[in-house]
Formats: sequence, C-alpha cells, structure tokens
Amino acid sequence: MNWALIGPRPTFEDGLARTVKWYRENEPWWRPLKERRHLKVIEMPIPGLFVLESPVWSDERGFFREWYKREDLEASGVNFPIHQANLSMSKRGVVRGMHYSVAPEGQAKLVTCAYGELDDVIVDVRVGSPTFGRFEIVHLAASEERSVLLPAGAAHGFCVTSEIGILFVPAVVAVQRGNGARDQPL
Repeated sequence: MNWALIGPRPTFEDGLARTVKWYRENEPWWRPLKERRHLKVIEMPIPGLFVLESPVWSDERGFFREWYKREDLEASGVNFPIHQANLSMSKRGVVRGMHYSVAPEGQAKLVTCAYGELDDVIVDVRVGSPTFGRFEIVHLAASEERSVLLPAGAAHGFCVTSEIGILFVPAVVAVQRGNGARDQPL
C-alpha cells in the first residue's frame, strides 16, 4: 500500500485506541448482542432443508455476521459439525451445479454468499424421499441475513446475479477420494 497517498502509516496502538473508543461510544448497540442467540433456523418443505437467518450488524467500517454457531443449530435439533469447506467465485450469469455427493453417507452443506448475490437451487434427489424431485430456490446475498443448510442427498447449484459472487460452502462429511465417492454434477 502506498501510504504517501493516504497519510502517515497507522500504528497498532492507533488502531487499538480507535477500536476501544468505538466500543465505548457504541456500547448500547453491541451490549445486547452478547446476551441473545443469533441464529434462527427455519424449516423448508424438503425434509432436512433449512434456511438459517443471522443478523448482519453494519456500521461505517463494514459489517459483521455470525453465520454459523454449532450450539444454536444443536439447540434447534440440527447436528452440523463441519469437516470440509469450499470457496467458489463466479461472474454474473454463471450457473454452477447441480452437484451432489455420491458417497454412501452423502454430504450435507451450509451455503452462504460471502460476496455479491446469487440464487441457490436445491433439488431433493434422494430416491424414496416423499419430496423426491422437488426443488427450492433461495436468494442469498452477502449483505443479508440468510444461508441455506442442505441435507445429505440434496443436489445444489446456483446462478450469480451480481457482477461477482463468492460462495462459501462448509460440509459435514468430507469428500472421500480414491473410492469413487466425490461431488458429482447431475
């Protein structure tokens, strides 16, 4: 970074002092956040499919969002211990998917838009499921409160609706290589 263009280079102490000052001035805003659960779990028509809503707190510096909290999920009866995480970046109009795991245990996924906006499509491809073939479309945006939790056996794809979309996808069961169990396109 060329500090000559923006002024003297800040020190760690300067940054720390600004942060402490901000917290003191904004305590009525952040104090209640420590005293409540943040994650709202909404069940969708496809069994095991949930929309997760977590508040986005914004100010002049940017925003903060606690989009995954294992304790909150477990309190709602959902077990999702992350084993793997993927990151995908795509340009406007790009469609990716439909993907699903052929591993016998499947692969549940938590889909979150980390940058931009996209439409996420989830299809129940579990043979024998009462909702086999049913699909849901969930709009996700980095600036909004929504993520989507897919059950193992659901196919997933998305279309980027902003200039660039970055998708963060942690998964419960790690993709196993060497035995034919991998993420497959439909």
